Amino acid sequence: MFIMVSIRNIKCRLYLNSTQSSLMEMYQSHCRLVWNLALHQREEYWNKASTHGPLQYKEAHGSISEYGQSAELTVLKNDFPFLYDTPAGTLTNVLTALDQSYKLFFSNLKKKNGLAGKPRYKRSTDSIPLKFKGNANTKRGYTPVRIDGQNYARIFLDKIGSVRFRCHEEVIGKVKNCMVKKETDGWYITLAVEGEFTRENRSHKMIGIDLGVIHTVTTSEGEHIDMPTEFQLIEERIKFLKSRNDRRKVKFSNSWKKEVRKIAKLQQKLARAKDYFIKMTANKLTTENFLVVLEDLKVKNMTRSAKGTIEDPGRNVAAKSGLNRSILSNNWAALRNKIVQMGSKNGCEVVLVNPKHTSQTCSSCGLIHIDNRRTQEHFKCIGCGTEMNADVNAAINILRLGEPKFRSSTDDKKVA
Repeated sequence: MFIMVSIRNIKCRLYLNSTQSSLMEMYQSHCRLVWNLALHQREEYWNKASTHGPLQYKEAHGSISEYGQSAELTVLKNDFPFLYDTPAGTLTNVLTALDQSYKLFFSNLKKKNGLAGKPRYKRSTDSIPLKFKGNANTKRGYTPVRIDGQNYARIFLDKIGSVRFRCHEEVIGKVKNCMVKKETDGWYITLAVEGEFTRENRSHKMIGIDLGVIHTVTTSEGEHIDMPTEFQLIEERIKFLKSRNDRRKVKFSNSWKKEVRKIAKLQQKLARAKDYFIKMTANKLTTENFLVVLEDLKVKNMTRSAKGTIEDPGRNVAAKSGLNRSILSNNWAALRNKIVQMGSKNGCEVVLVNPKHTSQTCSSCGLIHIDNRRTQEHFKCIGCGTEMNADVNAAINILRLGEPKFRSSTDDKKVA
């Protein structure tokens, strides 16, 4: 058993009165202004640097960074005095978020992984997170106080006062900071809680996991875990409403905006339901087993478009598009990441292996042949005649690949 100190996030529904809601809306508009001005300053800097030469321009005018822009925030407040109404930590966090966005943008450009997303200007309709940083000198601090006899608690936020939120679990530990954000159905608060938790796993089971499009999860023990069929019905409903809105409504009309809000609520409902399914699945797999072996899938590469170019057009484009939709609908990447995250929390070792030939290899005799997998679900070895579900066979092979890797890493830890 290990005792670890970590920070976990607890997200709760926030209930604001009209005054508090107006203040939050005002803080959001101020944060959008700071974001857009800081982004404009950075764009001007890089445009001039690209014209005169990055190194020469940096030597002459210095570099642009989060700290430099934070120092200029005081000057900006003199030009826009209403910014003093917003907590200083909330405005500073906007510059931190912008700096992190640029670092990620340049990192992705360097890696050439196709994930480079340049920071963009915030529109008036964009929601921006409001961060309230803890203050040790504040008497009330950021310690939630539960309301007796109710599933609610209160917390004191700087310049807002005491706010009420639905407390669905006990907050054990120190609240480092709070993040408030407006979503489709209202305001939510996320508490970053620092505390100790124990890692203990009494299981002696090891399983391999194959991620598929027919069955979301298939284990080496023959268990199938599927996403609820309701998810697909919601996705089809969203697709229908989007198509109807584009065909029948005038863009930006009141009826069009009403339909957009309806679609957004459905998308939020689907996202939360999928997130809950992924969390429960990851928790089940990591608590019932002490070793989980997963495929190290490159989902980004697997879901790349097959259209090709005019000179070199793709083949079976429609079939590949359908496969891409199925992969993304089953949220392979999110599920894998959550299993890794929950594994460290529940004391379960998670090993990632190369999935090459796992679907074509016989788990009984080890023969690798493309004809072994007759269909998507049916596996029959042309050598020994072993017949079983194709996903179960792949999961067994994945487990066998992961066991030696796990033992070698364990031996290295013992030596260290």
